[in-house]
Amino acid sequence: MKYILIVLFIFGCSTQKSSQEIDTVSLHTPENTDISIDTTITDSESEDLVISDSKIIEDKMSYEVTLIHYSTLYSSLAIFYYFKELEEQNIKLNRIVSNGFAFLIATLYAKEKNLSTVEWKLFGLLKNLASEKIYTKDWIEIIEEFAQEEFGNSKLSSLKIPVSYPLLIDEEVQWNRNISVKKAILDNINLLSGHNYLIKPQIFDHKIRSLSRLGHIHSIAFLDKKISLNLQDGFVWGLMTNYLSFVNNHPNIQFITSADAKPLDVLNPMTKLESMYRENISENVKHLIAELEKTNELNSTSSF
Repeated sequence: MKYILIVLFIFGCSTQKSSQEIDTVSLHTPENTDISIDTTITDSESEDLVISDSKIIEDKMSYEVTLIHYSTLYSSLAIFYYFKELEEQNIKLNRIVSNGFAFLIATLYAKEKNLSTVEWKLFGLLKNLASEKIYTKDWIEIIEEFAQEEFGNSKLSSLKIPVSYPLLIDEEVQWNRNISVKKAILDNINLLSGHNYLIKPQIFDHKIRSLSRLGHIHSIAFLDKKISLNLQDGFVWGLMTNYLSFVNNHPNIQFITSADAKPLDVLNPMTKLESMYRENISENVKHLIAELEKTNELNSTSSF
């Protein structure tokens, strides 16, 4: 059975319950860059998410799945292996909604729909970014050049998979217009833009419905129990710490942890990321499939 997956990578405001409080953000001299999150799945949740050995869902209905992927700097690169796992399980992406650095990865995959090509192009990009500090002028210029080379003046609507991102208009989340892919990428990495979502992250779940045909909603973020940053710029550190606190406190996100936690702004080789996240990515997709099986069972029961 094939599944349509709408991947949303979005973020919102303060949430109603938090897994753990963090220190107040300083915009000048960071003193504590560690954030702890709770990735525990309760016994009742575990029982609900038991999956068969086949991992392939056999039902009589098709599903539309919205995957909300919350960007976490360079850890967001692990989404490449999430895409790979989805393909192996015959789960299709029908829409990707993301923001920040993760939006760049989403648009590249949506353009190519070929993991080998995406991996090769990411290798070239990351090689150029390796010597640059994240969110600096030179770092942004490298990404802008890459976006121009890859997408030219093509529009978001031209991608093989629809991609969206949250835009701040009058401090409220709205969905992006059909602008050029390059412009959309720059909107997401330019922290000085008044429309950048990181300025005022907020819960947008009630607004997602405007995108229509959502189906099952599945939210993820690549975050470890102990999160650290090496950022030195006070302004960037303040924005990112506030944003990560929001993600940490979001009630609907499933956190995918790594086997070897590194600072989020440290660039790891793609092969290293695979070894860090692959096992937990596989487990998360199993839970997604189990959720879909459960939904299918409920829908089948209610139809009688």
